[in-house]
Amino acid sequence: MPAALLSAIGQYAIPDFKVRPGSLSILLLGITLIVLFEVRRTGRVRNLLWLPLLFILWANLHIQFVYGLFVIGLFAAVVLLESFARRLGTNWFTSQSPPLSAAYVVAVMSVCGLATLITPYTYHTYQVAWQYAHSTAVYDYILEMRAMNFHWPEHYVRLLLVMAACFALGQRRSRNLFAIALLAISALIGFHQQRDTWFMVLVSIATIGDAYFAEKQVWQEGLPRFTREKHIVASLVAVLLIVSIVRYIPSSQESLLLKVGEGFPVKACNAILGNHLPPPIFNPLNWGGFLTWYLPDYPVAIDGRTDLYGDEITIRQYKVWDGELPPGKEPTLVHARTLLLGSRTGLAEALRETPGYRLVYDDGMAAVFERMVGPDIGTPQ
Repeated sequence: MPAALLSAIGQYAIPDFKVRPGSLSILLLGITLIVLFEVRRTGRVRNLLWLPLLFILWANLHIQFVYGLFVIGLFAAVVLLESFARRLGTNWFTSQSPPLSAAYVVAVMSVCGLATLITPYTYHTYQVAWQYAHSTAVYDYILEMRAMNFHWPEHYVRLLLVMAACFALGQRRSRNLFAIALLAISALIGFHQQRDTWFMVLVSIATIGDAYFAEKQVWQEGLPRFTREKHIVASLVAVLLIVSIVRYIPSSQESLLLKVGEGFPVKACNAILGNHLPPPIFNPLNWGGFLTWYLPDYPVAIDGRTDLYGDEITIRQYKVWDGELPPGKEPTLVHARTLLLGSRTGLAEALRETPGYRLVYDDGMAAVFERMVGPDIGTPQ
């Protein structure tokens, strides 16, 4: 029951929880935290041997494997610090958990780091992560990269989760340096930018769950590892997973496009294809990834790979959308023959009154314009 409650709270607290590549990082970080907290409680360091395999998978699926690698690094740093403290005769941070082999943990961490290089991009993935971390455009213009403004209920739920995790540590008078440091760092990251609040939420839930199981002494060495209750819970989770797959994963291309059309301009793209509108296309950033999949013959103006386009192009695009720059200052708009815009954007309203642009389609979500060419059509200003 507590696990189901925490799961429900976590799903509500994680922003824009959808099936997308980022969801894999949420799942894999959750598994990583389960392994690390169990090793911390029981001292069974052999369980860490599963992590390199997990990181091979993770590095090939989503770039936020770097968060998982950071967690492993923090775990290893704490184990090293505790080992050094024991040599000095200080056990203030180590009296509540069994000692761990520092050499073993560091070796596993090193193998995990090497495992992340087993991708088609090898070490170049870290270059992309570094560019994302130092990009100024994403923090100035992309809303999910900004800090929480506490205008929404889920913002307060995240804060309460962190407070509950702190209370769980304080109530036990915990000296778990790993849990304390991880919770503090995750809170700094989560309150700094909304996109990564999932990291803070998962760490908070893991901290609360660890405190709950420690109180119940479920993980003591003398108890059987798999009780009847655990078999029942595991079976229920498996059934719920199968039901969710059948219920939420589309079974045909038509149902897939119907589901995708709830958030992306599928009908507008069909209008572009049906009217044989010419490329290239001008589009907002958040639709770029979808367009590269659905309209592969139409080169997009921009997509979510801000590291590829660079800050200058990304910022210029946003300034055009916000009306800070005239359309004639953006080359991708000037040279675009087809424009796919949000129906209620200021740019769409302006083009309705601009000579040389023909409104082809508008469904309330997206508007499609064709830029007419000829001797009497001027460059947009």
